[in-house]
Amino acid sequence: MVSSSSSSSSSSSSSSFSMSLTKLANVLRPRLGRFVPREPHPEWVSPEWTFAHNGVEARVIASDDGAARREAKDYMRRVFYREAPIPMALGLADGPPQVQEFLEGEMDTHLDSGGCMNFREEANGGLVGVGFFCLWARDEHYEVVDADATAWHNAAAALARERAPEVDSRVTWRDLQYQHLYNLSQKVLRRHPDKDGVVWAAMLSFVREARERGLSEFLITNFIRRSADSAVLLGAQSNFPGFDKFVLKNFSNPSLEDQAKYADEQLEVDGKKVLQTLSQLGGMKFFVNVP
Repeated sequence: MVSSSSSSSSSSSSSSFSMSLTKLANVLRPRLGRFVPREPHPEWVSPEWTFAHNGVEARVIASDDGAARREAKDYMRRVFYREAPIPMALGLADGPPQVQEFLEGEMDTHLDSGGCMNFREEANGGLVGVGFFCLWARDEHYEVVDADATAWHNAAAALARERAPEVDSRVTWRDLQYQHLYNLSQKVLRRHPDKDGVVWAAMLSFVREARERGLSEFLITNFIRRSADSAVLLGAQSNFPGFDKFVLKNFSNPSLEDQAKYADEQLEVDGKKVLQTLSQLGGMKFFVNVP
């Protein structure tokens, strides 16, 4: 069951937002190109988090392990960016060089955190999955923008139109998509002064043969158990109803902090509102497992 704080926090986010899209775009414009901080936090997700389940071993990817980083990036390009709803709708895997360069930076942001994991068959060492996590510390100097996900994404879409064709629209929107997640993290941390940061389960992908082994559930419950008494909050972005159910089932006290329906997304790529093609999946939801 979603905690009572989830519905109240979500509704208050919408009701408190009074900034016009034009004004919000003006607020976000100076942030373009800054992406989000790359913060190493090995104290939050350490090599001791290794575990095995149903013939698969999970290991933390050391941020300085060049070979493991290249392998993880190759896997994510080959599997995640071709299968996950938003990257697939945006066409990120086959995007032009400008998009590919951005994806390199996106993946480095995760890998530099020291919070990413690979999943291998215990029998032969074959790679069957990768989990990318963003780890962000509290920043008391950060100015939180009080805007919900729908408004933020559509202000990003407006800025994408403004910058095109010099800057690919997907680069602008994806940049600000991550900045929304960082902004939301700092907003949530303001309500939990005893917590030092947030670990976001941002991109989790398994090959088809490994999906039925309960790896996602085992991983998340392991993270919940380890983070319950720690200095960090655990967050997850869900992009389709099946993962909504997964979060509600496995988080001990899930709070829905923000959401955006795909039908309301205005981002255009080559004249097509690409995220609206995902309308049958509902939308994006941002959960935090609150203490």
